[in-house]
Amino acid sequence: MTFQQIIHQDDREKWLAERRNSIGASDAPAIMGLVSWGSATSVQADKWGLLTEPDAVERLKWGNRLEDVILAAFAEETDWDVEPYGWLVRDPDRPWLHATPDGELGWDTPIFVQAKNTMMVSEWDEGPPPHVYAQQQAEMAVTGHDHCYVAALVMGNRLRWAKIDRDEDFITTWLALAEAFWKATQNREPFVNDGSDATHQALGKMFKGGTAGFKPVGAEWIERAKQREDAKARATAAEKERREIDALIKAEAGDAEGILLPDGTSYAVTRVEVKAHERKANTQVRITRKE
Repeated sequence: MTFQQIIHQDDREKWLAERRNSIGASDAPAIMGLVSWGSATSVQADKWGLLTEPDAVERLKWGNRLEDVILAAFAEETDWDVEPYGWLVRDPDRPWLHATPDGELGWDTPIFVQAKNTMMVSEWDEGPPPHVYAQQQAEMAVTGHDHCYVAALVMGNRLRWAKIDRDEDFITTWLALAEAFWKATQNREPFVNDGSDATHQALGKMFKGGTAGFKPVGAEWIERAKQREDAKARATAAEKERREIDALIKAEAGDAEGILLPDGTSYAVTRVEVKAHERKANTQVRITRKE
């Protein structure tokens, strides 16, 4: 393990600036498309200094405030010696990668611990969720450890923790993606691998649009454009079919609460009165599927 300690998170402004100079382990879930609140393109926009997200900053602050509490609870639960860490570390062979482990187990060979605060109870029913697993694998790619620990405060009143072993296949896949991402980021080329809201919002920050006429593109765009129009047609047809079936459900339910299928699935029909001062007065009928 030959990682280098660069700067402690207590030196906050410099630490935040340093994070923009490489890909962090916490960036991995967004770049891999495993979270709803970020994407590869939004990570790029952040690295370019284009994002100002007060909500994200506030989440980061609360995460930092709770780190020591979660680490103390983990130490109490396991009866292990756990100390806060908080150093940004880099892989000297891949200086475009970094991680900031939250805690450290004071063993002969120090092992890192990441502290998480989450309201998503179901995510932890079967151990660390995919986005946490990805972050920890990305961290071990930097530090060289063969395992690490993660401790999560769930719903503010229960602790979940787990050991995560190094996954070489996952790390190999991650490193290839990360290298391509960082090359594009350094060249100021948008890296787009999904169509999420986060990606569209980031592209809105990157480009103002409409300033230089139409840009000629290559022949490969003929097939892409066809795929777009085909997808649009399928979506339109699917929506038309769904609305027709919803109408049949409403008609079948009549004055009942909904319909109950032989397999136990039910569709509730909810009637919502819209008042005239909110918009044109009408009654909306909504379909809700339950199993």
